[in-house]
Amino acid sequence: MEHRKYNNEPYQVIALHGGPGACGQIAPVARHISEYISVIEPFQLQNTIDDIVENLKILITQICNNPVTIIGHSWGAWLALIYATRYPNIVKKIILIGAPSFEHKYVSSLLKSRKRNLTDEEFAEYNYFMKIINSQDNWPNDFDLKKFEYILMKADSFKLNGFTNEIVDFKLDILKNVWKEAENLRKTNVFINMANSVNCDVTIIHGNKDPHSYSGVFNSLSKLNKNFKFYLLKNCGHYPWFEEYASNEFFEILRMELINK
Repeated sequence: MEHRKYNNEPYQVIALHGGPGACGQIAPVARHISEYISVIEPFQLQNTIDDIVENLKILITQICNNPVTIIGHSWGAWLALIYATRYPNIVKKIILIGAPSFEHKYVSSLLKSRKRNLTDEEFAEYNYFMKIINSQDNWPNDFDLKKFEYILMKADSFKLNGFTNEIVDFKLDILKNVWKEAENLRKTNVFINMANSVNCDVTIIHGNKDPHSYSGVFNSLSKLNKNFKFYLLKNCGHYPWFEEYASNEFFEILRMELINK
């Protein structure tokens, strides 16, 4: 399975998960908004950014009612930006949720913020997980993937109102290969250049407690010659749809942005 469909034709929205490699992670968002608009959720099973983008193009041109609105969470926000600059004629709007910082200089605050959200034992587990991700090894035979996913969720959240893990499969090879490519694009300011050249409408939704600092998104974009909408959700971490104090506002913003196209 390379994608899931929600509701019926015409499909007008693409929902891109984060990770990379966290197939199915954005399902709660896709399912919620499918109550009023039809959605495709691609699983991004390719090992390079170019292959992911080209596979996405095939999916959109074959199934969707062009042009589409692309919702991207975390890494998926970067992917939405990449796609919109490469194929501007078939993108109406991009909605970037919890986007990682656009410039490398903001990355140093990420680890400090995550550490504050974890106990010492959890942070030690987090460092163990990161060591595996940054190595050339596969998951160890005794690796507790569910625990890894929970600790990442806790590290990136403010106050969860319930968490249902809907990741179908966590693709370690995709995470390593694609994230390495993406980080290099950030270090060489490619994302800033893309943001300055994108032609479609851009909406940004970010939690003020997200370890991926909103300053690294807002400050970078506000200095460009671009108009964009920026929603800053109070008491909200990296996954707005799971946040006790922000989920209702988050879904209302999405509805407004998708219905009032």
